[in-house]
Parts: sequence; C-alpha cells; structure tokens
Amino acid sequence: MKAVVVVSALLMAALVNTGDGERFVRYYYHDGVTKAEGWVSASKRTGYWHHYHTNGVVQSKGHYKDNMRTDYWYFFETNGIPKREGHYQKGEMYGWWLFYDPQGNVDYKCQLIDGKKQGYCLKYANDQLVSAVKYENGKRIKEWFSLQSFKRENNLKDLK
Repeated sequence: MKAVVVVSALLMAALVNTGDGERFVRYYYHDGVTKAEGWVSASKRTGYWHHYHTNGVVQSKGHYKDNMRTDYWYFFETNGIPKREGHYQKGEMYGWWLFYDPQGNVDYKCQLIDGKKQGYCLKYANDQLVSAVKYENGKRIKEWFSLQSFKRENNLKDLK
C-alpha cells in the first residue's frame, strides 16, 4: 500500500502546467494527506502556497518568490486556530507581526527585521495593551507597564 501511495504522489506531483514553465504541484504525507500545494517555476516555489499539518488542517499559507517566503503569511495550529501572521521580505520575517494565544486572541504585536525583534513589541490581554518593550537588534532596551507613559515617551497619541 505504501508503494502505491508513493507512486501516486509522484504521479500527482505536477497537476497543472501553464505552458510558460510554471506548474501547480501537490505533495503528500506518507498516508496520502496533502502536505503542501502551490506553484513551481524553474524548480523553485513561486506564487501562492498552502502547507498542511498531518491532520489536513492548513499549517501556513502565503507567497513565495524564488523559493523564499515573501509578502503576507498566515500560520495556524493543528486545530486551525491562528498562531502568527505577518510579512516576509527575502525569506525573513519583516515588519509588524501578530502572535496569537492558544484561544486565537492577539497576544503580541511585534516589529521584526530579518527575523529579529527591532522596534516595539506590544503585549495584549483581553484585547487591551498591558505592556510594551522596545528592542534593538533583538535585545531588550526598555519596558513599559503603563500605557500612558509608553505613549508619552514615544510620542504616540492614537495607539490603543
């Protein structure tokens, strides 16, 4: 049975060929559950992709360019609850990212450059900002537990 699944996975790898060198591919786990699907061009992932957990629930979805993650990505737990989401630039986490707690509520909003915390990381509880930390090159510089002092010291008027 395993040989049949492997052979069928290999046969099903290239499902759609657009004629311009791009083709839609689908990869499978050993038990036949879809592992990933998306577009390939010149043997590199490109365009929109979905990756799946072994139970078939979406694990992540987003764009690739030249085999590197780019643009906006979403990541999910095995039960489908959001885990994190944000931008990639040249394969690295970049800009504002949202990180979720196990119930799917926003836990943190953090600024990242090249996958490291750079700027502010805001901690939330019950949809309320409870603390903030400033980072430089991934190192903690300062932390605030008062929203008023954080806004005043950083000249932020409209932050909630």
